[in-house]
Amino acid sequence: MKLWKYILIRVLLVIPTLLVLLSVVFIVLRMIGDPITAMVGMKAPPNVIASLREEAGLNKPLYEQYIDYLYNLFTGNFGTTMAVDHRPVLDVIMDRFPATLELTIAAFIVSVLIGMLTGIMGGWKRGKLDASVRIYSIVSYALFIPWFGLLLQLVFGVYLRILPTGGMADAGLAPPRYTGIYVLDSLIAGNLDMFISSLKHLILPALTLGIVLSGVYTRLLRNNMIDILGQEFILAYRARGISDSKILLHSIKNAFIPVLTMMGLQFAILLTGAILTETTFSWPGLGTMIVERIQYTDYTAVQGAVVFFAIFVAIVNVIVDIIYAFLDPRISY
Repeated sequence: MKLWKYILIRVLLVIPTLLVLLSVVFIVLRMIGDPITAMVGMKAPPNVIASLREEAGLNKPLYEQYIDYLYNLFTGNFGTTMAVDHRPVLDVIMDRFPATLELTIAAFIVSVLIGMLTGIMGGWKRGKLDASVRIYSIVSYALFIPWFGLLLQLVFGVYLRILPTGGMADAGLAPPRYTGIYVLDSLIAGNLDMFISSLKHLILPALTLGIVLSGVYTRLLRNNMIDILGQEFILAYRARGISDSKILLHSIKNAFIPVLTMMGLQFAILLTGAILTETTFSWPGLGTMIVERIQYTDYTAVQGAVVFFAIFVAIVNVIVDIIYAFLDPRISY
Protein backbone atom coordinates (compact mmCIF):
# COMPACT_ATOMS: atom_id res chain seq x y z
CA MET A 1 0.00 0.00 0.00
CA LYS A 2 1.37 3.43 -0.90
CA LEU A 3 1.92 6.04 1.77
CA TRP A 4 -0.80 8.36 0.48
CA LYS A 5 -3.34 5.51 0.63
CA TYR A 6 -2.30 4.73 4.22
CA ILE A 7 -2.76 8.40 5.17
CA LEU A 8 -6.13 8.55 3.39
CA ILE A 9 -7.35 5.44 5.24
CA ARG A 10 -6.26 6.87 8.61
CA VAL A 11 -8.08 10.14 7.84
CA LEU A 12 -11.24 8.32 6.74
CA LEU A 13 -11.21 6.18 9.89
CA VAL A 14 -11.34 9.36 11.97
CA ILE A 15 -14.74 10.31 10.52
CA PRO A 16 -16.79 7.53 12.22
CA THR A 17 -14.82 8.10 15.44
CA LEU A 18 -15.69 11.79 15.37
CA LEU A 19 -19.33 11.02 14.61
CA VAL A 20 -19.51 8.78 17.67
CA LEU A 21 -17.84 11.41 19.87
CA LEU A 22 -20.06 14.19 18.58
CA SER A 23 -23.16 12.04 19.05
CA VAL A 24 -22.17 11.25 22.65
CA VAL A 25 -21.70 14.96 23.38
CA PHE A 26 -25.08 15.73 21.82
CA ILE A 27 -26.89 13.04 23.83
CA VAL A 28 -25.19 13.72 27.18
CA LEU A 29 -25.78 17.47 27.10
CA ARG A 30 -29.47 16.90 26.41
CA MET A 31 -29.81 14.32 29.15
CA ILE A 32 -28.74 16.76 31.89
CA GLY A 33 -31.95 18.76 31.59
CA ASP A 34 -33.16 21.98 30.02
CA PRO A 35 -30.15 24.37 29.87
CA ILE A 36 -32.40 27.41 29.26
CA THR A 37 -34.38 26.91 32.45
CA ALA A 38 -31.14 26.25 34.33
CA MET A 39 -29.69 29.50 33.00
CA VAL A 40 -32.57 31.91 33.56
CA GLY A 41 -34.33 30.14 36.45
CA MET A 42 -37.77 28.65 36.93
CA LYS A 43 -39.39 32.05 37.57
CA ALA A 44 -38.38 33.61 34.27
CA PRO A 45 -41.26 34.74 32.00
CA PRO A 46 -42.37 31.97 29.63
CA ASN A 47 -41.89 34.21 26.58
CA VAL A 48 -38.24 34.79 27.54
CA ILE A 49 -37.65 31.05 27.94
CA ALA A 50 -39.37 30.35 24.62
CA SER A 51 -37.28 33.01 22.86
CA LEU A 52 -34.03 31.61 24.23
CA ARG A 53 -35.02 28.05 23.34
CA GLU A 54 -35.76 29.15 19.79
CA GLU A 55 -32.44 31.03 19.59
CA ALA A 56 -30.58 27.88 20.71
CA GLY A 57 -32.62 25.66 18.40
CA LEU A 58 -33.97 23.62 21.32
CA ASN A 59 -37.59 24.07 20.28
CA LYS A 60 -37.13 21.71 17.31
CA PRO A 61 -37.63 17.91 17.35
CA LEU A 62 -34.57 16.03 18.57
CA TYR A 63 -33.65 14.58 15.18
CA GLU A 64 -33.73 18.07 13.61
CA GLN A 65 -31.53 19.37 16.42
CA TYR A 66 -29.06 16.58 15.70
CA ILE A 67 -28.97 17.29 11.95
CA ASP A 68 -28.53 21.04 12.56
CA TYR A 69 -25.86 20.28 15.17
CA LEU A 70 -23.77 18.18 12.75
CA TYR A 71 -24.30 20.56 9.84
CA ASN A 72 -23.22 23.59 11.86
CA LEU A 73 -20.13 21.84 13.21
CA PHE A 74 -18.97 20.67 9.79
CA THR A 75 -19.45 24.20 8.43
CA GLY A 76 -17.43 25.72 11.29
CA ASN A 77 -20.41 27.18 13.16
CA PHE A 78 -20.11 26.35 16.86
CA GLY A 79 -23.01 28.62 17.79
CA THR A 80 -23.20 31.75 19.95
CA THR A 81 -22.58 31.95 23.67
CA MET A 82 -25.79 32.22 25.65
CA ALA A 83 -24.42 34.04 28.68
CA VAL A 84 -22.37 37.17 29.42
CA ASP A 85 -21.07 38.29 26.03
CA HIS A 86 -23.13 36.64 23.22
CA ARG A 87 -20.07 36.08 21.03
CA PRO A 88 -19.45 33.31 18.49
CA VAL A 89 -18.34 30.27 20.47
CA LEU A 90 -15.44 29.59 18.11
CA ASP A 91 -14.07 33.11 18.72
CA VAL A 92 -14.17 32.54 22.49
CA ILE A 93 -12.46 29.16 22.06
CA MET A 94 -9.71 30.58 19.86
CA ASP A 95 -9.08 33.37 22.37
CA ARG A 96 -8.42 30.80 25.09
CA PHE A 97 -6.95 27.89 23.14
CA PRO A 98 -3.40 29.32 22.71
CA ALA A 99 -2.97 29.43 26.49
CA THR A 100 -4.04 25.79 26.81
CA LEU A 101 -1.77 24.83 23.91
CA GLU A 102 1.18 26.61 25.56
CA LEU A 103 0.63 24.75 28.83
CA THR A 104 0.03 21.43 27.05
CA ILE A 105 3.21 21.66 24.96
CA ALA A 106 5.32 22.64 27.98
CA ALA A 107 3.87 19.85 30.12
CA PHE A 108 4.29 17.39 27.24
CA ILE A 109 7.99 18.23 26.98
CA VAL A 110 8.42 17.89 30.75
CA SER A 111 6.60 14.54 30.86
CA VAL A 112 8.56 13.07 27.93
CA LEU A 113 11.95 14.25 29.22
CA ILE A 114 11.40 13.01 32.77
CA GLY A 115 9.70 9.81 31.62
CA MET A 116 12.46 8.96 29.13
CA LEU A 117 15.25 9.74 31.58
CA THR A 118 13.77 7.65 34.39
CA GLY A 119 12.65 4.88 32.02
CA ILE A 120 16.11 4.55 30.44
CA MET A 121 17.74 4.58 33.88
CA GLY A 122 15.38 1.87 35.13
CA GLY A 123 15.86 -0.34 32.08
CA TRP A 124 19.63 0.09 31.77
CA LYS A 125 20.60 -0.02 35.45
CA ARG A 126 18.85 -2.85 37.27
CA GLY A 127 18.77 -3.17 41.06
CA LYS A 128 17.94 -0.47 43.63
CA LEU A 129 17.75 2.22 40.96
CA ASP A 130 15.21 0.18 39.02
CA ALA A 131 13.09 -0.26 42.16
CA SER A 132 13.15 3.52 42.74
CA VAL A 133 12.11 4.13 39.14
CA ARG A 134 9.17 1.73 39.45
CA ILE A 135 8.03 3.41 42.66
CA TYR A 136 8.27 6.81 40.94
CA SER A 137 6.14 5.63 37.99
CA ILE A 138 3.39 4.42 40.35
CA VAL A 139 3.42 7.44 42.68
CA SER A 140 3.58 10.06 39.91
CA TYR A 141 0.62 8.60 38.04
CA ALA A 142 -1.43 8.36 41.25
CA LEU A 143 -0.94 12.04 42.13
CA PHE A 144 -4.06 14.22 42.14
CA ILE A 145 -3.31 17.27 39.99
CA PRO A 146 -4.97 19.98 42.16
CA TRP A 147 -3.35 18.61 45.34
CA PHE A 148 0.09 18.33 43.72
CA GLY A 149 -0.26 21.78 42.17
CA LEU A 150 -1.18 23.34 45.51
CA LEU A 151 1.80 21.58 47.10
CA LEU A 152 4.18 23.07 44.52
CA GLN A 153 2.57 26.49 44.99
CA LEU A 154 3.07 26.23 48.74
CA VAL A 155 6.73 25.20 48.47
CA PHE A 156 7.98 27.34 45.58
CA GLY A 157 5.52 30.23 45.75
CA VAL A 158 4.80 30.74 49.46
CA TYR A 159 7.82 29.37 51.34
CA LEU A 160 10.68 29.85 48.87
CA ARG A 161 9.05 32.73 46.95
CA ILE A 162 10.96 31.98 43.77
CA LEU A 163 8.07 31.23 41.41
CA PRO A 164 4.63 32.80 40.89
CA THR A 165 1.59 30.77 41.88
CA GLY A 166 -0.88 31.82 39.19
CA GLY A 167 -1.54 33.66 35.94
CA MET A 168 0.51 33.77 32.76
CA ALA A 169 2.65 36.88 33.42
CA ASP A 170 3.25 39.60 35.97
CA ALA A 171 0.91 42.61 35.97
CA GLY A 172 1.79 44.95 33.14
CA LEU A 173 4.11 42.43 31.44
CA ALA A 174 1.63 40.68 29.17
CA PRO A 175 3.18 40.63 25.67
CA PRO A 176 1.43 41.92 22.53
CA ARG A 177 -0.84 39.23 21.11
CA TYR A 178 0.60 37.64 18.00
CA THR A 179 -0.08 33.97 18.59
CA GLY A 180 -1.61 34.04 22.09
CA ILE A 181 1.29 31.92 23.39
CA TYR A 182 2.99 34.24 25.88
CA VAL A 183 6.48 32.70 25.72
CA LEU A 184 6.52 32.89 21.93
CA ASP A 185 4.91 36.34 21.77
CA SER A 186 7.53 37.69 24.20
CA LEU A 187 10.28 36.45 21.91
CA ILE A 188 8.59 37.95 18.86
CA ALA A 189 8.26 41.27 20.70
CA GLY A 190 11.94 41.06 21.69
CA ASN A 191 11.16 41.83 25.33
CA LEU A 192 13.39 39.84 27.70
CA ASP A 193 11.48 40.88 30.84
CA MET A 194 8.20 39.65 29.35
CA PHE A 195 9.85 36.39 28.30
CA ILE A 196 11.31 35.71 31.75
CA SER A 197 8.01 36.59 33.43
CA SER A 198 5.93 34.31 31.16
CA LEU A 199 8.49 31.50 31.49
CA LYS A 200 8.47 31.72 35.30
CA HIS A 201 4.66 31.58 35.35
CA LEU A 202 4.75 28.53 33.08
CA ILE A 203 7.16 26.44 35.20
CA LEU A 204 4.87 25.32 38.04
CA PRO A 205 1.79 24.36 35.98
CA ALA A 206 3.98 22.59 33.40
CA LEU A 207 5.84 20.70 36.15
CA THR A 208 2.58 19.74 37.85
CA LEU A 209 0.98 18.29 34.74
CA GLY A 210 4.21 16.93 33.29
CA ILE A 211 5.31 15.03 36.40
CA VAL A 212 1.86 13.49 36.90
CA LEU A 213 1.85 12.08 33.37
CA SER A 214 5.55 11.18 33.13
CA GLY A 215 5.07 7.90 35.01
CA VAL A 216 3.43 6.30 31.97
CA TYR A 217 6.52 6.93 29.84
CA THR A 218 8.75 5.74 32.68
CA ARG A 219 7.07 2.36 32.98
CA LEU A 220 6.60 1.82 29.23
CA LEU A 221 10.16 2.75 28.26
CA ARG A 222 11.65 0.78 31.16
CA ASN A 223 9.77 -2.38 30.17
CA ASN A 224 10.66 -1.93 26.50
CA MET A 225 14.33 -1.36 27.35
CA ILE A 226 14.47 -4.54 29.43
CA ASP A 227 12.85 -6.50 26.60
CA ILE A 228 15.20 -5.07 23.95
CA LEU A 229 18.33 -5.58 26.05
CA GLY A 230 17.47 -9.28 26.38
CA GLN A 231 17.16 -9.90 22.64
CA GLU A 232 19.71 -11.75 20.56
CA PHE A 233 20.96 -8.82 18.49
CA ILE A 234 22.02 -7.03 21.70
CA LEU A 235 23.90 -10.15 22.82
CA ALA A 236 25.56 -10.22 19.40
CA TYR A 237 26.60 -6.57 19.81
CA ARG A 238 28.17 -7.36 23.17
CA ALA A 239 29.98 -10.39 21.74
CA ARG A 240 31.47 -8.20 19.00
CA GLY A 241 32.79 -5.79 21.61
CA ILE A 242 30.56 -2.83 20.73
CA SER A 243 30.69 -0.13 23.40
CA ASP A 244 27.92 0.20 25.99
CA SER A 245 27.08 3.72 24.75
CA LYS A 246 26.32 2.43 21.22
CA ILE A 247 24.32 -0.48 22.60
CA LEU A 248 22.33 1.97 24.73
CA LEU A 249 21.57 4.14 21.69
CA HIS A 250 20.37 1.11 19.69
CA SER A 251 18.23 -0.02 22.62
CA ILE A 252 16.64 3.41 23.04
CA LYS A 253 15.87 3.64 19.32
CA ASN A 254 14.11 0.27 19.30
CA ALA A 255 12.34 0.83 22.63
CA PHE A 256 11.11 4.28 21.60
CA ILE A 257 8.76 3.20 18.79
CA PRO A 258 5.90 1.98 21.07
CA VAL A 259 6.40 5.10 23.20
CA LEU A 260 5.49 7.27 20.20
CA THR A 261 1.98 5.85 20.11
CA MET A 262 1.62 6.57 23.81
CA MET A 263 2.68 10.17 23.15
CA GLY A 264 -0.39 10.71 20.99
CA LEU A 265 -2.67 9.24 23.65
CA GLN A 266 -0.93 11.20 26.41
CA PHE A 267 -1.29 14.45 24.48
CA ALA A 268 -5.04 13.92 24.58
CA ILE A 269 -4.86 13.26 28.33
CA LEU A 270 -2.72 16.38 28.73
CA LEU A 271 -5.51 18.45 27.22
CA THR A 272 -8.04 17.09 29.71
CA GLY A 273 -5.55 17.32 32.57
CA ALA A 274 -4.99 20.94 31.62
CA ILE A 275 -8.52 21.71 32.85
CA LEU A 276 -7.58 20.77 36.42
CA THR A 277 -4.18 22.44 36.14
CA GLU A 278 -5.60 25.67 34.73
CA THR A 279 -8.15 26.03 37.51
CA THR A 280 -5.44 25.36 40.11
CA PHE A 281 -3.05 27.97 38.70
CA SER A 282 -5.64 30.50 37.39
CA TRP A 283 -4.36 29.83 33.88
CA PRO A 284 -6.72 31.53 31.39
CA GLY A 285 -7.10 28.68 28.92
CA LEU A 286 -9.88 26.46 27.66
CA GLY A 287 -10.07 24.60 30.97
CA THR A 288 -10.94 27.70 32.99
CA MET A 289 -13.27 28.79 30.18
CA ILE A 290 -15.23 25.53 30.47
CA VAL A 291 -15.48 25.90 34.26
CA GLU A 292 -16.66 29.50 33.92
CA ARG A 293 -19.25 28.62 31.29
CA ILE A 294 -20.54 25.71 33.36
CA GLN A 295 -21.07 28.14 36.22
CA TYR A 296 -22.97 30.43 33.85
CA THR A 297 -24.84 27.37 32.50
CA ASP A 298 -23.71 28.50 29.05
CA TYR A 299 -24.91 25.44 27.13
CA THR A 300 -23.56 26.30 23.66
CA ALA A 301 -20.12 27.36 24.91
CA VAL A 302 -19.62 24.15 26.90
CA GLN A 303 -20.82 22.04 23.98
CA GLY A 304 -18.52 23.89 21.57
CA ALA A 305 -15.46 23.54 23.82
CA VAL A 306 -16.00 19.80 24.33
CA VAL A 307 -16.46 19.26 20.59
CA PHE A 308 -13.34 21.33 19.86
CA PHE A 309 -11.35 19.14 22.25
CA ALA A 310 -12.64 16.00 20.53
CA ILE A 311 -11.76 17.23 17.03
CA PHE A 312 -8.30 18.40 18.10
CA VAL A 313 -7.51 15.08 19.78
CA ALA A 314 -8.66 13.18 16.67
CA ILE A 315 -6.35 15.28 14.48
CA VAL A 316 -3.41 14.66 16.84
CA ASN A 317 -4.01 10.91 16.69
CA VAL A 318 -3.97 10.96 12.88
CA ILE A 319 -0.67 12.87 12.90
CA VAL A 320 0.82 10.35 15.34
CA ASP A 321 -0.30 7.44 13.13
CA ILE A 322 1.41 9.03 10.13
CA ILE A 323 4.66 9.66 12.03
CA TYR A 324 4.49 6.11 13.36
CA ALA A 325 4.35 4.78 9.80
CA PHE A 326 7.59 6.59 8.97
CA LEU A 327 9.43 5.40 12.08
CA ASP A 328 8.30 1.78 12.33
CA PRO A 329 9.53 -0.34 9.39
CA ARG A 330 7.16 -3.14 10.40
CA ILE A 331 4.17 -1.10 9.19
CA SER A 332 3.40 -1.82 5.56
CA TYR A 333 1.71 0.78 3.38
